[in-house]
Amino acid sequence: ERMKRLDEIGFLWGKRSWVESSEGKTEISSEVAKAIERCEREEEKERTEKKSKGGLSSAEEKLRAKYDETWWSRFRELQAYKAEHGTASFVKADMVREWPHKALAIWTFRMRAEFNKVARGDKYSSLNAERIRVLQDFGFEWRKRSHWKKKREARQNTVIREKKEDGGNGTGSRVKKMAAAAVEVDMEGTDDEEAEDVDDGDVVVFFGINGDEDT
Repeated sequence: ERMKRLDEIGFLWGKRSWVESSEGKTEISSEVAKAIERCEREEEKERTEKKSKGGLSSAEEKLRAKYDETWWSRFRELQAYKAEHGTASFVKADMVREWPHKALAIWTFRMRAEFNKVARGDKYSSLNAERIRVLQDFGFEWRKRSHWKKKREARQNTVIREKKEDGGNGTGSRVKKMAAAAVEVDMEGTDDEEAEDVDDGDVVVFFGINGDEDT
């Protein structure tokens, strides 16, 4: 119950970092901060390479603009959905059932999968630094809540086991450390299970033009 209430007010369970947003400095998880930094490095590298080759052709510029508009159109749809329903969270069943927002549900899971690619250090992803900032500012859920629940339960089980090994009195220093760790949720790492459940299709290079129009 306490965890649920903290989730509702947007409590950050991982390490903290700060990033500039439309409303000034915003506190974010270290994982998101690292993803933004990684994207910025890749984008700068891509810009330098494109510049040395004379830049993009007019056809490439048009194609990139088309993909950008598709992404922003889907994001505006997500904003409208949240304004109407009070949430922008979907479950996996929403991706397969026939309803008006099926494509939007698939898109949100795809964005999580694309974020996982960035977090792993993959070179190709349809997310760039700007898009991550926009989604973060919007309050996008990069991880499923079940992900945190599993990690919390695993740590709590470890605490119970350590306490039994300590004779049940809970006075050992290791037990105390594990008890403290049980109430934290580390955002480091990726939810590969969720990423594998989404058919990513093609993706765009950070500053490239290849990709799925709906990414």
